[in-house]
Amino acid sequence: MTTIAAEFHSIWDQGYDVKTPCTVDLQFGLVVAEVSDEVEGIDLLDHEYVQLPGSHVEHEIKDIGGKYFVVNLEAFAAEATLGLV
Repeated sequence: MTTIAAEFHSIWDQGYDVKTPCTVDLQFGLVVAEVSDEVEGIDLLDHEYVQLPGSHVEHEIKDIGGKYFVVNLEAFAAEATLGLV
């Protein structure tokens, strides 16, 4: 299993960005994020995505059975391995 470090972004209340470190499995797209305690006092989750360090590309993720996966793993892997930021 090959994993790469990334940032997990949860966007709350129309703009509050909670960032936590995560890893992404480049074979299956599984995202494993650290739990954040920054969500106290915020209510509505707008969307979530992963991003490589130093990148501005937002890679969509999907919750499948309580686990997160990168939707377009090919694009994420290309950016990660080729440095296509």
